[in-house]
Amino acid sequence: MNHYIFALLICLSLSISLQAQNNNGQLDQLEELGTEYKVSTRTPGGAELVANLYLPITSDSMTFGTTLFGQNLTLELIPKGTQLIVYPTMIDALGDTVPNPNPYQLPFLLSRTPYGKDGVSQAGGLISMMGYAFMYQDTRGRGESGGVFMPLYSDSWDKRPYETINMPLDITSPSDSSNARKHEDGWVTYQYVLNELRRPYDVDNDGTIDTVAP
Repeated sequence: MNHYIFALLICLSLSISLQAQNNNGQLDQLEELGTEYKVSTRTPGGAELVANLYLPITSDSMTFGTTLFGQNLTLELIPKGTQLIVYPTMIDALGDTVPNPNPYQLPFLLSRTPYGKDGVSQAGGLISMMGYAFMYQDTRGRGESGGVFMPLYSDSWDKRPYETINMPLDITSPSDSSNARKHEDGWVTYQYVLNELRRPYDVDNDGTIDTVAP
């Protein structure tokens, strides 16, 4: 769907109240213009970091009912699972505009929080409708993420090259795989998004998956 049609949808949605999805076969809630997915990243020490991923993919459909020659007809204008924002062209290394080989691939925003990722569900949907994939992750030991919460310490990089003793809150052995000196959750999450997070794409909309890409 091109950006003009999507802009029209946004204008129409301004009169729609922000409520939970009702999945009634109509795009009558603002949140239904996007879809929220649960994404888990497993760290080398075994802790599982849980995030919400928001994509501009319809979680309900838009249908139109009419009567023609005495028959009730229902037309599906926008099916459930339609990605509303695509990028059909891209700029190559020479500065020329060329066809995008994967128009469904989106620019990606990653944010991590100790305060609870579920508090931004509506904001996450709005960010995705601006044309981004948005992932909001609970940091270690907070919200749905596993492990022990060690503010900032677990979020950076491997500290073993210069840190020989445990952090005061770390009761594991320095040789333990879960020892906090080895934690680099932000980097691990970034690498997961870059190299492992995938979704299938039907690039030409023929009902057959053409590629599984980041």
